[in-house]
Amino acid sequence: MKIQVFTLCEYVQVQNGKSTIIGTFNRIAAPAYPFVVPDMYLVLKLAFDQDAEETVSISLREKSTGTTIISTGNQTMKIVVQNGRQTLNDVVYRMNNLVIPNPGEYEVVFKYGIEEHVSPLYVDLDK
Repeated sequence: MKIQVFTLCEYVQVQNGKSTIIGTFNRIAAPAYPFVVPDMYLVLKLAFDQDAEETVSISLREKSTGTTIISTGNQTMKIVVQNGRQTLNDVVYRMNNLVIPNPGEYEVVFKYGIEEHVSPLYVDLDK
């Protein structure tokens, strides 16, 4: 499994294998805390060269404490490669009204089996 895209964004549309990703970011500036993010998406595009079946999860955690803010829980992902061609799998996780408790550094985590893939999210006080 190879990750081709791993980003947070304001909006995404996936149609017929084409992803339209709008407003990618890794930083949020908020006027006060706790702060509610009305709509945010995590977009992953995964490439597979062979059949796979693995436990996956997505979460957002505070980096310093390891406290989980939101999580999908474990789910099974099954991929079947057709005709020996690389298979692309789009994963979109929508987070509505996500409460960010404090400014600081957070981690968006995609767990594939025992592998953790992490992308930072920086949350600052808007001055």
